[in-house]
Amino acid sequence: MTETIQWKPYDPSWLIELAKDQCPEEPWLPEALAACTNAWQVNEVSIDFIHPFEGKFETNITFHSPTGGMVILDILESNIVGGVEFVFFPPLTCPCGYVFKFSATVSHSWIAVHNMRYEEFSRNGEELATLTLDREKNKLAIRNLVRRGRELKEKIYQCPKCGRIAWLKPGEKSLHIFAPENTVDLEPSNSL
Repeated sequence: MTETIQWKPYDPSWLIELAKDQCPEEPWLPEALAACTNAWQVNEVSIDFIHPFEGKFETNITFHSPTGGMVILDILESNIVGGVEFVFFPPLTCPCGYVFKFSATVSHSWIAVHNMRYEEFSRNGEELATLTLDREKNKLAIRNLVRRGRELKEKIYQCPKCGRIAWLKPGEKSLHIFAPENTVDLEPSNSL
């Protein structure tokens, strides 16, 4: 089954304001967002501004949404904004008061896949590798597999201030927070 892309006019002004306010270290970004005037609503949380998989992905830039949650921009080569994804949960604030800045969480975040879903995640990756052999023909199927891979992932953040772990499970809108109690030595002790 082939999906038909239906492009519609899009007003990126709210994204431009977020970029100016939250990402002043990227002076090229407001102009790149201003070019995003046609959009395809991929699903309820994703919008594309260019044809799926045109251009090479480079990075994500993340903003706090004014309505709660995160706005994640897909940045392609040559500073082109390829799309936007909306993740709806309030900004993550640790009970110790630390506020996570999602554009800088790489050093204290992890992606996990539940062991019951790992087989599907692996098959997803293998199918993705096969489809990319004929990338032009399989663009939409590739895009769907990438999105499904995101749905299988769980996000884990560690507070750099107090060490608490915040765990976001797929499909959930609330975080599970765990505080460290003790450390356990994994090396066997020689003393009896």
